[in-house]
Amino acid sequence: MAMTVRLPEELDAQLEAIARARHTSKHAVIIEAATSFANSESKTDRVLSIADEITERYQALALIAKLGLHVRDEGLLFSALA
Repeated sequence: MAMTVRLPEELDAQLEAIARARHTSKHAVIIEAATSFANSESKTDRVLSIADEITERYQALALIAKLGLHVRDEGLLFSALA
C-alpha cells in the first residue's frame, strides 16, 4: 500500500544518515522501524490483556477466600484466615 508521510526535517535527516550508514534506502529504514513499533505495540497489548485477566482471576479468588471458602487453582490453595 502506498502512502505519503511528511517528516520533520530533522527526523528526515536522521533517517537519511542511518540509511547511508547501513548502505540501504530510507524506505527500508522506515519499514524496519514501523515493523518494530507494530510488533512492540502488539506485544504490549497482549501483556496488558494477560495482566487484566490475572488481576480479575485473583480478585475473584481473594473474594472467595475472604468468604471462608477453599479453592484450588493451578496448584495453589487459597483459604480464608479465620
